[in-house]
Order: sequence, then C-alpha cells, then structure tokens
Amino acid sequence: MSGQVDTTSRGSSSVSIIMLFILGASFFVLGVLTIWLYRLYIVTGEYGLFAYFSGMLATAVFLWLSALLASRLSKKKAVSTSPKVRAALIATLHDPDPRVRSAAAEGLTKVDLEELTEHLEQKDLDAVLISTLHDPDPRVRSAAAKGLAKVDLEESTEYLEHKDLDAALIATLHDPDPRVRSAAVEGLAKVDVEESTEHLEHKDLDAALIATLKQDPDPHVRSTAAEGLAKLDLEQSSYYHEHNKLEDILFAHD
Repeated sequence: MSGQVDTTSRGSSSVSIIMLFILGASFFVLGVLTIWLYRLYIVTGEYGLFAYFSGMLATAVFLWLSALLASRLSKKKAVSTSPKVRAALIATLHDPDPRVRSAAAEGLTKVDLEELTEHLEQKDLDAVLISTLHDPDPRVRSAAAKGLAKVDLEESTEYLEHKDLDAALIATLHDPDPRVRSAAVEGLAKVDVEESTEHLEHKDLDAALIATLKQDPDPHVRSTAAEGLAKLDLEQSSYYHEHNKLEDILFAHD
C-alpha cells in the first residue's frame, strides 16, 4: 500500500510539473498575442474584441498558474519540515511519563492530518497511532483513539482506503478503560454518519455501535453509542435509507 501511494505521489508530481510548463507557455503566447492584437487595434481600429478576450484568457491562465505554484510550494514546505517533527514525536511515544506520551500522540495526529490534507504519504503515521492503542496508560490510549478517529473521518471524507483504521477503532471497543472505549465509539459514530451520507458501505460500523449500546458495562459508553446511533438514524432517514432497525434499538433503550 505504501509503495502504491508513493508511486501515485510521484505521478501526481510529474503531472503538476507538466501542467506548470503548459500553463507557463500558454500565458506567454497569450500575452504576446494580446499585445500584438492591441497594437493592431490602435493602428487599424479592428480586432479590439479579440484583444479583449485574449487578455481575459491570459489573466485566467496566470491566476491558474499562480494557484498551482502556491500549491506546490506549500507541499514542498510540508515535506521539508515534517520528517524532523514526526521523528521527534514518534521517539517521544517511548517517554516514561504518560502525559508526555499522550501529548506526542496528539501531536502525531496533527502531523498525520496535515500530511493527509497535503496528499502526502502518511500511512506509517496511521500505523504508529494504531500501535499506541496498546500503550499501558489509558490516557495515552484515549489520545490515540481520538486521534485515529479524526484521521479516520478525514480519510473517509477524502474517499481514501481506511478499513485498517475502522478495524483498529472497533477493536478498541474492548479496551478495559471506559474512557478509551468512549473515545472510540464517538469517533466511529462520526465516521459512520459520514459514510452513510456518502452512501458508502458501513454495516460493520452500525453493528459495532449497536453491540456497544447493548453490551458495554459502562453507562457513559452506552450513552455515547446511543447518541451516535441517533445521529446516524436521523441521517439515514434523510436519505431514504432503511433505518427501522436503528429506531427499534433506540426505542428499546429509552
């Protein structure tokens, strides 16, 4: 999967360079054409409309070129700064103080989301956060669960493959600490609603939330699951989904 994303990133970079070259050449040609037509209009009084449209097109190409350049510069900045930051944060996950490890997990989540937004390779950070779900301290596991939930939701929004994150959060529903389970439930509920909105397959998430509502021993976790299922039921009813089963379950727990 990592190699595939790297290949895609390199291909995308090559396409961007080609686009920059084409846009730059187009802007140059249109600029020269506009100047020539305008001078011709000054001398003969003709071709004024052509000069106007040529100038407008040159302006549009210039704006497109500027936006593409700004995007590439932003991505280069992210690539140059992230490796040092991520290496320091990953190393800090082994700090003896759980508060420090928890802060590191939160920081890695931000880096993960930033690289995801910039369409950079970040699956290794997903794996690091997933491994942090096994930290001996519940505060650290809770921070990792919350972070993974945010990344999972973002990847779902971007239509990226994220079943590994779903599976990690579903597994976290069996964590011995209710705070960790609650964080996982809240995150899964948001992803479930997002996938329902986009008409994507999400029955496994429905089943996980329903099982939590029925079986979790902690009332706060069950309450969080009920709130998530209620939002999901509302979303499904808005889009003409079958939602009678969810309604029956929620009414049974009133």
